[in-house]
Amino acid sequence: MIVIKAEDKVFRVYSDLLSRQSSIFRDMLAMPQSDEVEKIDGHPYVEVQDSASDMEMFLNTLQGVRDWETERVSYPAFLSAVVRLSIKYDVPALRRRAVRHLTSIWPTELEGWKLEHTESRRETGSYIFKIVRECDLRALLPSAFYIHCEINDNASLPSPISEDPADITRCAFDRQRIMDRWRRLVYETISEECPSYSWTSCQQARLAWFTGNSLPRLLFDGSKAWHDYLSVPTGEWLRDVGDLCSDCQAALRQRVDRTKKRVWSDLPVFFHLPSWNVLLEEFNAHVQG
Repeated sequence: MIVIKAEDKVFRVYSDLLSRQSSIFRDMLAMPQSDEVEKIDGHPYVEVQDSASDMEMFLNTLQGVRDWETERVSYPAFLSAVVRLSIKYDVPALRRRAVRHLTSIWPTELEGWKLEHTESRRETGSYIFKIVRECDLRALLPSAFYIHCEINDNASLPSPISEDPADITRCAFDRQRIMDRWRRLVYETISEECPSYSWTSCQQARLAWFTGNSLPRLLFDGSKAWHDYLSVPTGEWLRDVGDLCSDCQAALRQRVDRTKKRVWSDLPVFFHLPSWNVLLEEFNAHVQG
């Protein structure tokens, strides 16, 4: 048994459990103990600089008492504590599980950016920057910055995401470069020549699509400065195409899919970060090391 003190709270934990899972605690417990070393109830005593709440959540997870799959009362703080302390105390198995769960919310691949995770992103939004910056997980920053783009024209967000004004300012300016990519898609679609012999009817259908489908219209009518087009299924772009021929519909579908991939590929560039290759190489080396 070992006694761990964080702030004014003490935790009694089985030494074998800590030694098996954490190299930091294993080395600590392996050090020779002199008679002068302070003990509590005859057990080794260690004082850490972590908050009591963080240490409690971390130790409970190690012992299987709590898990982020079921934790909902203090989910964002809980996830933050487990990720940070599993890295700090070198608990590889828990670190991998925690980071894997984190990347399911803040993905590093386009396929992971799904609309159903929006609520989880809002819940953990203000914590993601703390986790990233304390644990050197910069590969999560592009998707974290991307959701910041919901900022409105009064420099506020629908719900608290980041407490750092610099993060909000960055997204307020850089989001327009992302929107310009989608505007280019609309320009190309409207001006494209039909590859078949339906040029006149297809041109009329494109103009009807532009005025009838809300997705291209939002880019130009000034009602919204931002929209998360990455989460929009490709099929939604094909609504209201009217008499657009099958060749032109296929071209539009390909253009939407291509734009999604390019926007995602360039997310780090939009937010003045290193490329995905650099971020992921750094991320994998840090998380798996």
